[in-house]
Amino acid sequence: MTCQGTSRRNAGRAAAVAAGRASSRARRNYLANAYVAAGRAAEAIPLHERTLADYERVLGPDHPDTLASRNNLAAAYQDAGRAAEAIPLHERALADRERILGPDHPSTMTSRNNLAAARASQG
Repeated sequence: MTCQGTSRRNAGRAAAVAAGRASSRARRNYLANAYVAAGRAAEAIPLHERTLADYERVLGPDHPDTLASRNNLAAAYQDAGRAAEAIPLHERALADRERILGPDHPSTMTSRNNLAAARASQG
């Protein structure tokens, strides 16, 4: 076996591990969203918090998946009646999406709507 063959095999394994971690984050995100949809936002919050931390660490704060994860956590806070925690996350998600995706992107508009709903819930 050559060093080149070993190097390719190791690179393939590293890629497979990275893909597994990515799918693990995605599965955790889907599960958390299912909890929110089932009215179990309190159970979703720790999953969303962990997922957001992972996305920020692995993909960085400006990656679209990180932005979506931040929005999901804010929505879970909102659904759990924790608007005071949701609003700053919604504000950050909106500002980041406007900066990165533009003001007319559908995800930006979703963030704008989510922030308005969170503020309205505060009275």
